Amino acid sequence: MLVRDVMTANVVTITEDTTVYDAREVMRSHKIERLPVVEEDKLLGLLTKNEVLKALPSPGMARSMWELTMILHKMKVKDIMKTRVITANPDMTVESAVALAQHRKIGCLPVMENSKLIGIVTTNDFFYRILNPLLGIGQKGMRISVDRCGDAKNMQKVLGCIGKHSIKITSIHSLPSSEKGRSDLVIHLDTEDARQIITELRSMDYSVKMRPHQLSY
Repeated sequence: MLVRDVMTANVVTITEDTTVYDAREVMRSHKIERLPVVEEDKLLGLLTKNEVLKALPSPGMARSMWELTMILHKMKVKDIMKTRVITANPDMTVESAVALAQHRKIGCLPVMENSKLIGIVTTNDFFYRILNPLLGIGQKGMRISVDRCGDAKNMQKVLGCIGKHSIKITSIHSLPSSEKGRSDLVIHLDTEDARQIITELRSMDYSVKMRPHQLSY
């Protein structure tokens, strides 16, 4: 999966001469915390909610809400935006983008192509579009965990057992086992009743558990 597959393409942007007050209102109305600052698609900087908060006087220095509002009206985005922005390429793998964001300790990556801003990818995009499906969050079906069978030989046996029942596998991944050097296999099945599969796997001497997953909040 590439960055272009998970990024938000319709990016909300502002100019460097936008007042911080207006930028804050844009963040509020769109329910976002980061705004790329552009000029004719050229990326000049990045404004985040944290920069806005840092620009405000401390509670002890501010005499009134009116004073705070006036400060934000006078201050321009170019006065507080980040100008050294770490970006991603749309053809970068998601794994590389996640590693880059973690290494730089940042929550978003504007996506650039031919020096033009074409999207933005955030930690929320990684969670909602990659991690959530992998963990079965919001998906129907049943998840089972088969202990200590993350190796190719055991995976083949487990998948062969499931294949006999013609049940679709929504997702599959391995997790480190409690036993050092081994891994458990977690499988999300497109069925609400996997009892027969679980029984068969246990008859093959596998330790199988039903693994809870979150459908909604």
